Amino acid sequence: MLSHYIQKAEEVLETKFGIKPERSKIYCHENWESFARANGLSVYGESVFFPKDLSAHLPEGNLDKILPLVYHELEGHGNYCEHTIQGRKLVEDEKTFSQLEGDVKVKFAYECSAYFQMIKPYFEGFAMWMEEFLLKSVGREDLWLGRKEKSKRMPIDCQHSYFDAYSMLKKFEEEKGTYELWYSIGFPKRFDKKTLTSIAKEKLAERFNSLEFLILGGSKKPYSDIDLCAILKDGAKTDEYNHSRVIDLVQYNLSDFEKHIEHFEVFATEPILSGELVTGDEKKFKSLKKRVENKSPDPSVCKNLSRKGIRLLENSKKYFEFGDFANSIVSLAYALSYETFAKAYLSGSKVMTYKEVLELRKNHLLNDVYNYQKDLEHGRISFDKGILLGYINQVSGGIAK
Repeated sequence: MLSHYIQKAEEVLETKFGIKPERSKIYCHENWESFARANGLSVYGESVFFPKDLSAHLPEGNLDKILPLVYHELEGHGNYCEHTIQGRKLVEDEKTFSQLEGDVKVKFAYECSAYFQMIKPYFEGFAMWMEEFLLKSVGREDLWLGRKEKSKRMPIDCQHSYFDAYSMLKKFEEEKGTYELWYSIGFPKRFDKKTLTSIAKEKLAERFNSLEFLILGGSKKPYSDIDLCAILKDGAKTDEYNHSRVIDLVQYNLSDFEKHIEHFEVFATEPILSGELVTGDEKKFKSLKKRVENKSPDPSVCKNLSRKGIRLLENSKKYFEFGDFANSIVSLAYALSYETFAKAYLSGSKVMTYKEVLELRKNHLLNDVYNYQKDLEHGRISFDKGILLGYINQVSGGIAK
């Protein structure tokens, strides 16, 4: 019976998110107290997951008792440790720790502890979220409600450790959606049409029926962001753009979008020229793309792009002054790209994609700013206020006032 519920849960995860535990194993112990003492654990703990060997451990018991624990440890911690970058680091850290000795081991233990405390809200809160998600998905919400009621009798520190983190994630999910939460946890993205359409339905809700085109752009890398452009029928409400590191969804009404194309706005020409149609009339999309490719920018267009570049540069400076460095670097990258497009078009270039502009010779500054922005977004480097200010000054010296 337990294997049946594990299979059902993993079918749900594979269908919606494309993953399941591949290497994690589960072990049920007849004498839980003996196992706990042998591994230095509290005998009052209900279950445990060891990242070093991807093993979930719990006491033997009836289905109603152990199913929530299985979903918590195997599907929650197991998937986290196998499929997220943060979880994989936990696995490697525990393996490394077991091979060290003496002072080096003590120092490494301190570093590992600091790292775990940093990600603990996601590690523990996500496992609780997974319990609820899967128990509801397989028709056993009664077990989840029982778990929540039991939690009220837990020591207050345990309640804070587990359920405060879970509540934080649930609030995020209610505001941003299940896919936004899932990918914010650190799971790899999927770019198949079924998943992308499901994301759009979640984000747009009833407005999905007003969708003219859903376009996929970007690098399409599993641990990068999902770049989507939604073109809605005229009259449909469009949400104000909010930058996201996981699902970047911009929205336009069709007539407004066509006006942006007429003015060679980068954010409008880019999805048409280099994007992939997810949903919509393919014939109309190809016709729109052909219109863009056949148009030639005139001097007034170049002047307008240059002016927008200057405004974006000023926005970048203001964001910097207010300490909003994330928006400062985004505005700076757009400012420099607008100016670069303007100069390229003024010299007689045909309509270009952002990739083509990045590949232009002698365009080192734009590439540097672009790469710095991406490295920050993906956590490959730490933010440096001095570096950003240096880029702002360089761009200020190159954009005509």
